[in-house]
Amino acid sequence: MYPYQKSPAEKLRQILQNPTPGVYPPVRVSGRVIVSSGAKLWASNIKFQRVGVGLAELQAAISTDGSFDFPMIQPGPYTVSLAPAPSFSLPPISVVIPNKDVTALNIPVPAVKELSARIVAGLRPKFLRTWPL
Repeated sequence: MYPYQKSPAEKLRQILQNPTPGVYPPVRVSGRVIVSSGAKLWASNIKFQRVGVGLAELQAAISTDGSFDFPMIQPGPYTVSLAPAPSFSLPPISVVIPNKDVTALNIPVPAVKELSARIVAGLRPKFLRTWPL
């Protein structure tokens, strides 16, 4: 089927699976995971999962300064996740890797802060009534 005979949905699906037509060799992707507000990064690994084509998930270690490096990754769209996963849900993170090396990819994530609180619950009478003796 020629591209001009495909439905708009099929054309979009094809573009998302392979945004750069043709076969391209793997590229190098490096960057940094940045936690907003300067909080400490809890994750030790970053994972890239290719969108829509069933390729294996790629994983790289995150250094203490937040930097990571994928020496070989196929160009295309990916969803990004961090491991271990936080106890709260992160908004989806998506990136599209072009067909050239990327050396400064920033992955921003919200700050994680642990809060502790003490809750005291008790009953207080609304009216205090006294009886004569």
